[in-house]
Amino acid sequence: MACTSLIWFRKDLRINDNEALLKACKSEIVIPLFIFDKNLIEYNDIGEASHWWLENSLEELNKQLGNKLNILSGNSYEILLSLAKKYNVNKVHWNRCYESDRIELDTKIKKSLNSQDIVAKSYNSSLLWEPWTISNKTGGFYKVFTPYFKNGCMLASSPRKPLSLEIKKNFKKIDVEDYSYIFKYLKTNKSLSWSKKFSDFWKPGERSAKLALETFL
Repeated sequence: MACTSLIWFRKDLRINDNEALLKACKSEIVIPLFIFDKNLIEYNDIGEASHWWLENSLEELNKQLGNKLNILSGNSYEILLSLAKKYNVNKVHWNRCYESDRIELDTKIKKSLNSQDIVAKSYNSSLLWEPWTISNKTGGFYKVFTPYFKNGCMLASSPRKPLSLEIKKNFKKIDVEDYSYIFKYLKTNKSLSWSKKFSDFWKPGERSAKLALETFL
């Protein structure tokens, strides 16, 4: 029986240097997923400009994944457990976030998935050193930057090197009728017509970010 992995995208809307995606792509079937969860502070209080950036970043990621990105809205915990059961998912991968509500949610999700014999793993996708890897002499957290940098970071082990990924054509588009679909929010909300000006200055998405970096360098 083919192994099915679910890759849960969050702040990591890219395909390169994405450890969770790299691990998921080792399975025969991969379900790429993004959840717009208003139970989380970040999305409950999201501004319209941020919503514009998010949707355009998702559109770009969707193209990179061969238009197979599944974009849902609702309760992350309920959606993940429901999809894992419906599609016989063997493994769920995601990259860590560090806000308190996300840490609490991640812990709850891991516990529930593991209890059903589903592998649930998270990875560091955005930090050189995660908070718990750098501590002072008493084992606590640094409160001042200079000693944190000199005595913590400079003496710590080197961060990992960026990861490259050759995308395989094994992504799966699922039936999303049971969930609210938010991908067309900006296109149907006429009050956001002012956001059209943004595209003259900002190009969301990984490829545009890489181009901006190359131009800067």
